[in-house]
Order: sequence, then structure tokens, then C-alpha cells
Amino acid sequence: MEPEVSYKLRCELHGHQEDVRSVCVGDLGVVTSSRDTTVKIWAEDSPTSYSLVHTLVGHSKYVGAVTYAAPGLLPDMPNGAIISGSFDGVVIVWDVATGAAVHTLTGHEYQVTAVVVQANGDIASASVDKSIRLWRGGQAAGQLCGHEGPVLCLAVTEEGQLLSGSGDHTLRRWAGGSCTAVYKGHTDTVRGVAILPGVGFVSASHDCSLRVCSGDGQLLAELLGHTAIIYSVAATAAGRIASGSEDNTVRLWDAGGGCLATIQHPGCVWGVAFTPAGDLVSGCSDAVARVWSAAAERQAPAEAAAAYDKMLEERKAAAAASSTAAAAGGEAAAAAAGGADAAAVAAAGLPPGVKIAEPYELAQPGQKDGETKIVREGDGSIAAYGWDAGQCVWEKIGTVVDAPEPGSISGGRKWHLGREWDHVFDVEMDSGAKLKLALDVGENPYIVADRFLAQHDLPAEFKEQIVKFIIDNTGAKGAAPSTADMPITGGFCDPFTGGSSAAAQQRPPPSSGAPAAALPMDITGGFVDPFTGGGSSSRAQQQQQQQRQLPAAAYMLFDAAPPPDALRRKLLEFSAQLSSADDVPPDALLSEEEALAGGTLDELLGSLAAAVSANPAAAAAPLSEEALTLAGNLLRWPAAQLFPGLDIARCLALHPAAAAALAAGAGNMSAPTLGGLSGALAAAAVSELAPALQTALRLAANCFKAEALRSWALANRELLLDGFAGCCSADGPGASKGVRLSAATLLLNFSIAAAAGNPGGASSSRGVSSEGCMQLLSGLEELLTSVPVGEGDAAQRALLALGTLLVAGGDEMAGVARDLGLGGQAARWAAAGGQLGAVAQEVQALLR
Repeated sequence: MEPEVSYKLRCELHGHQEDVRSVCVGDLGVVTSSRDTTVKIWAEDSPTSYSLVHTLVGHSKYVGAVTYAAPGLLPDMPNGAIISGSFDGVVIVWDVATGAAVHTLTGHEYQVTAVVVQANGDIASASVDKSIRLWRGGQAAGQLCGHEGPVLCLAVTEEGQLLSGSGDHTLRRWAGGSCTAVYKGHTDTVRGVAILPGVGFVSASHDCSLRVCSGDGQLLAELLGHTAIIYSVAATAAGRIASGSEDNTVRLWDAGGGCLATIQHPGCVWGVAFTPAGDLVSGCSDAVARVWSAAAERQAPAEAAAAYDKMLEERKAAAAASSTAAAAGGEAAAAAAGGADAAAVAAAGLPPGVKIAEPYELAQPGQKDGETKIVREGDGSIAAYGWDAGQCVWEKIGTVVDAPEPGSISGGRKWHLGREWDHVFDVEMDSGAKLKLALDVGENPYIVADRFLAQHDLPAEFKEQIVKFIIDNTGAKGAAPSTADMPITGGFCDPFTGGSSAAAQQRPPPSSGAPAAALPMDITGGFVDPFTGGGSSSRAQQQQQQQRQLPAAAYMLFDAAPPPDALRRKLLEFSAQLSSADDVPPDALLSEEEALAGGTLDELLGSLAAAVSANPAAAAAPLSEEALTLAGNLLRWPAAQLFPGLDIARCLALHPAAAAALAAGAGNMSAPTLGGLSGALAAAAVSELAPALQTALRLAANCFKAEALRSWALANRELLLDGFAGCCSADGPGASKGVRLSAATLLLNFSIAAAAGNPGGASSSRGVSSEGCMQLLSGLEELLTSVPVGEGDAAQRALLALGTLLVAGGDEMAGVARDLGLGGQAARWAAAGGQLGAVAQEVQALLR
């Protein structure tokens, strides 16, 4: 065993905006690729620094593979070339001198995971589509098939043959276009492979091990020490090995199995490579590539190394305290609010010191579910608003007319769906969504339960539980009927219609031998906290509920109506602004007649509360042709003024008649229709405006309630999700908490549809379409990577979407998800507690 070595920081390469996913070296310097879709070339300009030479832009999604071809290796590239492979399924060959894309190679169905150049000048690329493709002179030259899982790594042997590693746990050797050997030994995905000159090769795996093998595949040593997935491996001619892992370390090894050094990083290490001088390059999830050296003359000054060590300690401390900080965030914000309008407080009969907020403050999200703001309305009245974290909206509780009673703001009445109720309870689903159950004193509990089931498209099997919930929490009278005459369906629910037992004869039963579908929610009956839905069930009952988290079976909707007065003012304001715009036709603007009190605009705005109403009769009330035309005209406005029209359409999507009209005029995302859903969603998608993006995503999510709109969304799935793909990334356009929650909800609804076998509009006998689910997994990987610790709602919905796909897709889907690193994302949230932690733990179990 070699003596321990001391690799210390040489320099940091700052420039990427997101994770550095791959690194390579050559005589031109260091090449890095990133989740930010770019490739960068760095040249050494001093013993302790590199400078950026080129940024190569051309891929549409993150670049996970990069390699360098020296001058002369590719016949048509005399200056040498860089070859990159991306999540977009494309391989690009770049001229190193000019930074220009010379060849764009298409053919892979899914993401490209690895690229290498063979001794004869052929380029080989590997993909999640289980294939290796060969390219020569910018043209396809062959395809190698045989792996039973995604192909994730490649290397060229000293003899010029090709080695590949796969999600099927094997490595394969290829020569003459055929597989000549299959090497087994790893117990999980093979993620990296490197040639060990004079010895053979070394492979890295999700099983947390590295295996050193001879050229014929005989095991020589097993390197153990990493505590998480190993993503990359590199080796030198002298027999030194480096590995990068999700455990945030790089480890240095000798070929005999001895660990020579461990280098801590601030995040996951995606890529490693050695320079010709023996220095080490690492690519990290913190968007920084780093160069490390064992040579004292190439190591950074002591103060730079000390600053790096301090940064690591600070990050560790921040990570340890993150859950506590997130929990305390709401209270700290409230305590810091300070400053009240004493006269207004006194006039409203409020206790001294209460802060009066301005209406514009409702544009900012709340810190925690149930947070309350006292707001001065435009007419001078004082109203109370509560933050609904499940819907990510401020919901009006009521108008403050006198000093509040203890524990209440408006004498106990609650504002919901455009009116006040005696009671509004939060009923928490297993999915984490909080559904509002509203009723007045004296209402029949059975009528209330029917209304609640219809509003949220839930099976009738829950009726008894809901009735009991109402009786226990309101003291209402009424004996629950016997269940002897009720059909028992095992919780089966049509994921497209939410059909209940009233239509049970029209629903197919669960297939024989299949696991029972998970119930979409559980009402715990008595002893339920009406604000959190938390019950007093035993530990065994809680564990049983947690076992029913997946798969999700009920679509999530954004069904809070916007305040009509505020919406009216905003529409009038925007219409006046656009009256002088050259690109808005006059007939798209509000006319004087439409804007009159009691006119078409008031009819349209007044219909929104009914559209989202729990009352089926109110929701079925027809809209005039004029009101529907006006709604379409509002969708013709520019992106900057589009969000009020999108918000109106979001509500109308829940109205049966309006949804049919929206679907009829929706158009196609491949050729968007001005004034239709396709045109409005396309305009919002290309904007960088958070209000437009958030309302567009919520509109798209609400399309899953009505059959006509759901069919339209499924038929346009690919372009719809591609259009909003940037919303899932950390630095995407308009990135915000509300946008991420909305994106997670849309992905969840598509995943529920995908689990029913219909992600692209056509049923699949396999239950899950590979194409649709790969797109969903891609979006979920981007989203879960970017969701910060404090956004548990978005994380939970994304994990529910992931788990739903995994339950439906089985081992094959789980293998792809592991290869995308989604197991690490589940582990990130597994200790969160509550339903978020439970969902994350279930996803972890599915990925083992």
C-alpha cells in the first residue's frame, strides 16, 4: 500500500450556474460540463490558477458527459475537439479553437450519459435508452445493443475495445460491433469505469463499492469506504485511483484497495479526472470545479485553503440547523414585522400592536400554513387573510368589525369559496394536500359530505368517515347509516374521473393479483385538530396510514377563487395600459360596455366563486357566450399582463360548461392558438415573469379535473412540459416558491395519469409509457434538486409524483430513477418528519 498522500486545494473554477456534472482534461486544460446546459474550457495560466477560455452553448438541457479528442484523433477536426452529451439526447462535437458546434448528432431516445473517442476516430455515446451509438464524420456509424438497463459509463481499453457499465449491474466488453464479454459482480448500477493501465479496469457503482479487475474481468481488489452512490472514477498510469460520491467526498486509492486520502466537498461530487501532472479535478453540485494537487508548489496559499475549510464547516453547521431554522422561520418573520397603524387598529377594535398590512403584501407567500395578515382593503375596511400553504394562496377569512373573540378574528365565521361559513375545517389527505370542508350550523352532515366528495372528486367510500368527522367536530346530530348495504371497493378510484360508488358498476375493479390501490385520503374521525387534520391515532394506525401514501390517486387542484374586486381593478388597469400598445388588437381589450357595473366583466368575475364551488348546482350554472368570449380575449394579452386572464381560466377549468368551451378552443401546443389555452400557456412559458408562470402552471394543473381538458393536456404533454421545464431548475426563469409548488403539482397530476397508463394521451398495455415517464422523471429530478429545505409542500408533491411512477413502473422505472440520482433526493427529505418524511421513506424503499 502506498503511503497516505496529501492533496490540497490548488484553485477553484467559478463560472457555472449549476452543478458541474462532468470533467475531463487534455493538453488544452480542463473541460467542465454542467446542469446549466453549458460546457466550459479552462486554461492553466499560473501554478495556482486557471482562466475561462470558452463557454460552449448549444444544448437545451443539462450536459452530463464530456470528453476531449486531441488534434488528429478525429480526421475532420485538425484542432482537436470536445464532445458533449446531454439530457436532451443530443451529442455535439465542438471545435476547440473557435468554440463552434461542428456536428450535432441525434438518434438517442433519451439522455446521453457518456461519450468517448475510440482509437480509430469513432465517437461512442451511451444513453438511458440502453444503447451505445457509434458516430463517424458527423454521421451514424453503428449501434451496440445488449444491456438490459440504461448504459451509464464508457471507457476505451488499451487494446482499443469498448467497455460499458449499466443499470443492469453489469459491464460489457465490445469488439467488432459485438459484445465479447459480460462482467458481473456489482449488486447495483455500474455508474463509472476507468482504465487502469497495465492492470485492467476499475468500476464504480451505486452499491458504494469500486472493483479493480484484470483485463479479463477477474476481481483483484474491492475498494470500500464510500457511504453513498459513487458517480465517477478515474485512474493514472501509476495506479492511483480517484472516486467521487454522493457522500460529498473524493477518495484517493491505490490499486490494492488502500485508501490514501479523503477530500471533503460542500456537495455531491459528480465527476473526477486526473491531469497529466497527477493533479486531480473534481466537479461538484455547488457549481464549482476544483483542482487539487499533492505538489506543494501548485497548492493554493494557506489563507485560501483555510477559507475553504471554513466554508465546509459553515455548510455543515447550516445543514445541521436547517430543519430548526425552517420551523422557526415563520415566527421570526412575524416577530420582525413591527410597526402598526395605531389609529386603524383602534378603529377596528383590535388589540394594540397589531400590524396593519397593505394589499400589495398579499402578493408575497406566507411563511407557514395558517399565518394571518390583517390588511387594509381599498375601501378602508380592515380584513383578515390566512395563508393556505396547500393552495399557496392568501384566503380571506373575513372583515374585522369589532374586537375579535379569543382564538378568532371575525367572530368565528370563516371566508371560503366567495362566502362566509360557520365552520371551515382543514382535512389533510395522505398525499399532504389540505382540503377545505365548509358548512353552516344546522346543515345535514350527509348533504355536506356529498358536497365535499363532489367538490374534490373523491370516492363515496369516505362518506361515513366524513359524516363522523362533522358530527365529532361540530356536535351535529345524526346517526351514521350501516355500511352493510354500501358497496366495498377496496378504495379503488378512477384516477381520471375520481368516480365514486355511484358509478362503481362502470369502473373496472383492481386487476387480479395486483396490490390494492392506495386510498387517496383518510379521515381520522374524532379528536382531529381542525387546523392541521392531525389525529390521535395509535402508532400502529399512523404506520398503516404511512403505508398508504403511495401511489397518489387523486388529482390536486388549485380551487381558491381570487378576490373579484382586486381582479377587476387589475384588469381595468392593464386594459388601459394596453390601449396604446401596437401589438394588442382593440377587440382584445375591455370595452366600456363590458366594464360597466353589472356588465359582462362582472358576470365573468362573479362566476369564479361558483366555478370552484363545493355546491354542484352552483358549479353547473351556465355562463353566457359573451362571458366566455371575454375570458378568451383576456388570454390574448401580452405575457406581462396575462396573469389575471390565466387566473380566471384556472377557475373556469373547474366549471363543467366553461371547461368544455376552453377545451374546444384550446388549440395545439405545436401551433399555439391566440386566445386559446395553447397560446396563453405558450406565451407564459417563454416569459420570465413569476406571476404568469405560476398562474399558467396552476391552470395546467386544473385541466385534470374535467375530462375534455384532461384529454387535451395529455395529448399535449410533451410540449407542455418542455415549455415549462425551466421552472423546475434552481435558476430557471421566474423561479419562486409559488412557481415550484405549481410545477410540482402539475408533475404530480401527469404522474397520476401516467400510472393509469395514459401519459401521452393513448393507453398503454404496460401501464406506464416509457417516453412519458422519462420526461416526468427528468422534470422531477430537476425540481427536487432545486427545491430548498423550507419548501416541504413542493418537495412532498414531487416525491408523491415520483413514488406514483415507481409503484406503476416497477423495477425498470426504479432503475432509471436511481440512475438519475433520485434516491439521493428522497434521502434528503426522509428525516423531515410528518407526511413529507413518510413519503420520502416510501420512495427510498422503492428505490432500494
